[in-house]
Amino acid sequence: MAFRPGFLLLALRAILAVSEPCSVLFVNQGKHPITLEYVPPGDEPNRYIGQVVPGQQHSEDSHCGHQFALRVEKGPPTTVLIKSAGKVLFKAQTVKVVVEPAGALIGSETRLDTPGMRAQVEATRKECHIQFQDHQQDVDYFCSKDFDYRFYVEARVEHTDAEFKKKHGSAMKEREALNRHQPPKFSTFTDVGFKVGSMPQDLHTELLRFHSTERLTKAKPENMLVFCPNLSGRESDTWLLALPQDLRNKIETSMRPILAKWSGFEPDDLQLTAIYGVRLYHNGSVLYDHVDRVDTHVISAILEVQHMVGGAQADAADKELWPLHILDHDGGQHRVRNQVGQMILYESATCAHGRPQPFIGREFANVFVHFAPRGWPDKFRVQPGQPRGFRHPEL
Repeated sequence: MAFRPGFLLLALRAILAVSEPCSVLFVNQGKHPITLEYVPPGDEPNRYIGQVVPGQQHSEDSHCGHQFALRVEKGPPTTVLIKSAGKVLFKAQTVKVVVEPAGALIGSETRLDTPGMRAQVEATRKECHIQFQDHQQDVDYFCSKDFDYRFYVEARVEHTDAEFKKKHGSAMKEREALNRHQPPKFSTFTDVGFKVGSMPQDLHTELLRFHSTERLTKAKPENMLVFCPNLSGRESDTWLLALPQDLRNKIETSMRPILAKWSGFEPDDLQLTAIYGVRLYHNGSVLYDHVDRVDTHVISAILEVQHMVGGAQADAADKELWPLHILDHDGGQHRVRNQVGQMILYESATCAHGRPQPFIGREFANVFVHFAPRGWPDKFRVQPGQPRGFRHPEL
């Protein structure tokens, strides 16, 4: 049977291992070359990796949440095995992924279509209706059957609570170890590690307008990995609203000088490494304390676009509006109260941060912006015997 177009990325994303980083192996068992591409977040174009010819394989180092696309340029469907940690993985099943010339994914029956699973799917949809009660347009969009393929629905069917708790708990231990071991290995650039301020008004106005007009037409399930230790796709129903290029450009030009001044660099000394779309957190979402990936997420900002309280949660909403928990460079714990229009500047690879209490509300929308200084990470590693602390290595 043919899956929806979104299933191509969904299937490939699901095979990544729990820990970061991991190596993913693509094996071409067909008769025609396969084009392999990396799919960046947001609306950036796919990045060409290379071709895997018949009978050959390609290993790609990756991280939790990465997406890949496979394409057959010519000929009939061909078969590809996807492996990680020496195993063929797809939601704990041994699966062959078949890609048609047009790029659609075909395979065995999706488990959501089996009779025994439909009741659980409907129960999840009813929860969605309750979450957005009094907001029928939200119900019509976010609770639609068109999005039943998202992990937040599928994983509740395919993984028991006990299985999830065991595997996610193991991943969390790895994440907690990374939170301890990664920060001391790299230089820091500010006294504390974070700063709270107001977003430039014109930038917030544009982001707010974009969120308001596009959230119910262009938002798509983010589908974070089921056992991802910082944001689980089974536990948190997050969506992503891809940004148009002109708005991405405005974010970069607005935030580059702000982050450069705060961190002690000249604007040209910072390289833009990522701008994610507007992430939409829905009721019950949990973002566990974590440090960001060290290769790209260094000098960063959280842009708090909108916070919508409503539905069944209106009376119970936390007055602190889902605060950000963050550790400073000395290990001090802070709770940053949420506020629409606020920006939080932070050294994301060396300050553990998260929102570990379940979100109570209708929707919380923010944008992540990441830069890295030129020469990162090699020029900024703390050498044996050197104290970690506030210092600016020579570029």
